[in-house]
Amino acid sequence: MHLNLVDTNSEVIDAWHHLFADVPQVTVSHGSIFDHPADALVSPANSFAAPTMRTPMTITRGPNVYQAMKAILVLLRYGKMTTGELISDKIQRVAIPGLGTGIGQVRPLVCARQMRLAWEDVMHEKFATETG
Repeated sequence: MHLNLVDTNSEVIDAWHHLFADVPQVTVSHGSIFDHPADALVSPANSFAAPTMRTPMTITRGPNVYQAMKAILVLLRYGKMTTGELISDKIQRVAIPGLGTGIGQVRPLVCARQMRLAWEDVMHEKFATETG
């Protein structure tokens, strides 16, 4: 899976560059998510897919961005299509904007930190329970 973090806000781009610089599976781009090739786009304003908020509101405090990003990554890594096929077999490239940085008014560095923490937790399975 490859993530293309895309936004029009230069501060968000700078924060992502800083926090995802060592992650080869992540590309940071300035612009619109519609201008970058992807198998899937994450909507920055959908309150039912992996929402940062239920209704338009400021979310400057709390783990909203982390929870939304974690939900996106868990779905991409472990989710299944209605046919039973793994989503990860079908979707290789995903474009994601700065979660919560618009109406939610989450500061760019806070957004980037929460997105990176979710990346670490899901991709390195830091949330997994050890067996045996």
